[in-house]
Amino acid sequence: MKYIGYVFLGLLFVLLTSSRTEADNRADAEAFKDKGNELFNRGDFDGAIEAFNKSIEADSTYAFAYNNLGIVLYEKGDYSGAVERLRKAIILDENYGKAYNNLGNAFMAIGDFNSARASFEQSIKVEPGFAQKFDNLGNALYALGELDSAIVVYNKALELNSKLVSAHNNLGVALQKKGKLEEAFAQFREAISLDSRYISAYINLSVALYNNGKGNVRRSLEPLKTALKYDTNNVLAMYNLSLIYLDAGDSKEAVKLLRKAVQLETGDADLYYLFGLALAENKNEREAIKNFEQAITIDPNHQNAQKALDVLQSGIKK
Repeated sequence: MKYIGYVFLGLLFVLLTSSRTEADNRADAEAFKDKGNELFNRGDFDGAIEAFNKSIEADSTYAFAYNNLGIVLYEKGDYSGAVERLRKAIILDENYGKAYNNLGNAFMAIGDFNSARASFEQSIKVEPGFAQKFDNLGNALYALGELDSAIVVYNKALELNSKLVSAHNNLGVALQKKGKLEEAFAQFREAISLDSRYISAYINLSVALYNNGKGNVRRSLEPLKTALKYDTNNVLAMYNLSLIYLDAGDSKEAVKLLRKAVQLETGDADLYYLFGLALAENKNEREAIKNFEQAITIDPNHQNAQKALDVLQSGIKK
């Protein structure tokens, strides 16, 4: 009798659990998804991942949870994991335009530009009319070296939203690459006029001015100085500004900037190499040697750092 009773209790348990409906499961999934969104917006990525996984456990067909989990993994730098979840979201909902767009961004992060292009194109196909999607597609085309197509797509983004700052900036980069510097200047300046704190446009404007020559070396300093006024720890702005200072013969200013830059970004071999050059130019050979050595430690194949190190060490031995 005990055996029969045991079987009966087991059957009762199955009947009770199976009484939950799909609507109940979806409600739980939505609740966990909302919690995940809240945690994500608070910057608690690990908590958000746990919540989104619980959402998927509640309803394995809930595409929104896979999409949002993919976004959090992307933000944490797990791009392959993001691709896997975003692909699942699309399998569950083949017309999920935002998931295609997010998948494109994840493919861009891992350097799979062809897949990124296909994802952005599909996102536009199923959910057209969003300027940012055309901007993203333009970035994929640019990465593939299809500059003319990228320029067309960036312009399409601006037709949809003339105030999309990133599209103006990215169009400027593509135009500069094509040698259309005056048009590039105009796009960078338009981006800055729309958002006076858009750091990338200042940096790109400076690079365009610097590459244009014709007395623009000094003029190219000002956009970078402005960028650093708004973002005092922007290492890329420091790097480019230091290059211009060195070109202009002002190694002291370059040393000052790069000393701070290598404290902020300790794993960049090129940064240590440039710091070494600035120190050597400023007659501080022994500290320059240390920075060339650090560049080689980070990147043993850094030939320029090795050559500079050899020159300095041979000079000191003499």
